Amino acid sequence: MTPTIDSQTDNATSESQPTSGRWLRDSTGTYEIQYDKKGRLLNRIANQLVRIFQILFVIVGGKANIEYWVEFADAYCNVKVRISHEDLSDEKAFLRSAPAGFSLGTGFGKFSQLRECLMSDLAHAMRTAVLTTLGWYIWKGETIFAHAGGICSASPYFKKLDPTDNGTAEVLDLIDIDVVCSETPILAGQNKPISDVLVEVPPQLAKYKLLKPDSKEDACNSVKCVIELLSCDIPAIYIGVAAIFAAVIRDPRYGIFLYGDTGSMKTAFAKILLSFFVPNAGEEDCVSFTSTANALRAFFAASGNVAVVIDDFLARNGHSQTSEEVKKVDDFLRSVTNGTGKDRCGSDGQLRSSPRPRGLPILTGEELPDGSESLKLRTINVPVDKTTFATLTNGDRPNHFDRFQSLAASGTFSKAMYFFVGILAGRLNQARISLNLFSTCAEPQLHRRLADSTSELLASMRVFLIYATAFKACSEEEAETIFDRTCSAIHSIRQRAVLESVENSPVEKFLMLLRESMIAKKCHIEVDRPDLHNEEDNFVPLKLLGYSEHKVEKDQERDVDESNDEMVAPEYQTIHKPHGKPIGSVDRSNTLDLTPSAALEAANILAKNCGMNPLPSAKVIGKKLAAKGYLQKQSNDRNTYKIRCGGITVDVWRMDILHLFEAVIDGCGFEIGCLTDLNEEDRIAKVRNFNEEARVKLTQKFEQCFESILNPFVEQNERALLLTPPPLPAELHARSLPKPPAISPPYVPGWSEPIDLDDFLT
Repeated sequence: MTPTIDSQTDNATSESQPTSGRWLRDSTGTYEIQYDKKGRLLNRIANQLVRIFQILFVIVGGKANIEYWVEFADAYCNVKVRISHEDLSDEKAFLRSAPAGFSLGTGFGKFSQLRECLMSDLAHAMRTAVLTTLGWYIWKGETIFAHAGGICSASPYFKKLDPTDNGTAEVLDLIDIDVVCSETPILAGQNKPISDVLVEVPPQLAKYKLLKPDSKEDACNSVKCVIELLSCDIPAIYIGVAAIFAAVIRDPRYGIFLYGDTGSMKTAFAKILLSFFVPNAGEEDCVSFTSTANALRAFFAASGNVAVVIDDFLARNGHSQTSEEVKKVDDFLRSVTNGTGKDRCGSDGQLRSSPRPRGLPILTGEELPDGSESLKLRTINVPVDKTTFATLTNGDRPNHFDRFQSLAASGTFSKAMYFFVGILAGRLNQARISLNLFSTCAEPQLHRRLADSTSELLASMRVFLIYATAFKACSEEEAETIFDRTCSAIHSIRQRAVLESVENSPVEKFLMLLRESMIAKKCHIEVDRPDLHNEEDNFVPLKLLGYSEHKVEKDQERDVDESNDEMVAPEYQTIHKPHGKPIGSVDRSNTLDLTPSAALEAANILAKNCGMNPLPSAKVIGKKLAAKGYLQKQSNDRNTYKIRCGGITVDVWRMDILHLFEAVIDGCGFEIGCLTDLNEEDRIAKVRNFNEEARVKLTQKFEQCFESILNPFVEQNERALLLTPPPLPAELHARSLPKPPAISPPYVPGWSEPIDLDDFLT
């Protein structure tokens, strides 16, 4: 290593360094004290004073490598050199590291004597841990966050939890600095603690510095600026900021992919997200896709709990899953999201330690890679077009987007992240528990990986809003609004993924498009006596059947007394207004009759607006519905059912409305409240009670509508009969109805797999 000259002066001399009695060091050299009959003799070992004054424990991959700061001094200058433990055992390597003018004494074994002299310094040398990866550690029993500017400990603005309540290194899966350093063999048995912690990262990560707020007011104002950013009602902002907070709480197992046309401000927005960790982030702070896969993997191995922007994925013409670009992206993204490195062997054939990639990759590109479904499921894909940030860029400059860029450049968002990290440092285990216990109901077609990652984003946003509200940086109403909008943004991401997943499943695609079309008020299902529908606690509320609710004033008939000028207060009644064309009807027994042509037309209109392929013909859809056992038929050769409507016989698809709708419990309801004063046991109990109430509510809903179906003593054929609509009167058809086929147990939302109804109540 290159020696460094001490900034103090040439001609500076060091005082004699007393040691254990065997060694003497002064500006004239390093000596071994020996004794013979004539008295004390000084055996020169080196021509300069040499001593170890600091031990460095360089922590890499959970292990500590030993290095030393060694001082070389004579009558003219002091030189401090950083030497590894291995170089201290090799005479040639040590002499290469030593400054010019240094030499060993004459005679055999001088280097061994010098090394023995230096080893005697270890008991008194200052001990410092050097962290090479950003993110969370444990030091002196407390959680700290390492960034390029140093370490961030628990915030003084919030009550710190007891260390035992905040979790141990094993529970949090963090490196305990004291434990790792004490396990070093050469220092075994020495109980001297670590006195300081330094952070040394690669030059590419040197700007990842969290700025410390000047005061409590400064911290509050920085958080208010984040709330202002979240109040823009732009889905991409909610997804991106929630992912930033989630990455800090724990290592993410997903990435964010911002894709859209050139000029849609993808990179500008990605740099605003990066500014939470890098004040005034620029293009030079983004990683390029031109880097090799090994370089990307090494970059993420040192990044830790921070975000890394990988800019400008260029999909060349004819690219596919086998192209080099897609292979490289898939290679490193699998490593990051799976948390596994690339194992290698050394020249001796032994396995070498592989660093674990971490961090949140934020990718930008014009379009998603084709052909790699696994890659798409490992990223939360956020579309960005030229209208995404239009509300921020409209008007004269400087506009709202310019303001957020200036806040990013001034380090405001970095100060807000310092505030968030400081709170988490005192209660990291609490935040991680809330992520584990927080779950939302997902569509059955949604992949489990995407469902888990989007639920984690919602939970992370909830954690930030709870702390921001307790810090008086936003009101409860603002927090609830932001969380509701985040839920809507997450629902949009999930719905887009569901649309892609059902493209090759005509029945699921048809039923889903039909539901969404009614929710969007593009069509409706006719209901007998809408005013009584909700009062009778029917299975599907009217708002899901294409109706909107309005309050109107009642027409009141009253006698007017000329001698009394007092006005009677108006009375109001609730009416339900249908929207769009009717596509069928449902009776009070939840028997649904769909008009094939009208239902297919409504579904195809929505499919066209979503950029999906049109559905097959009504005949094909009818066959597939019948094949799944959804339809009740009057004959084996026809999938339709004949009914009388206004004196006309029409063909309909008759099914139970259960096949079209499922009871959905909103498992992500947000209640603002300060949970920071609760201990771990109370917090876990509170969240579990909330989830248990949701499950009880779901069970009661099914019991009210299908009490007999959930009875474990009912046979399978009896359940099928209970779901079968009542037959038409005998006068409407002469032929007897065939026995309908048994259907599969209904899917319960919130469960990843269909369950056994016999075990559900248990």
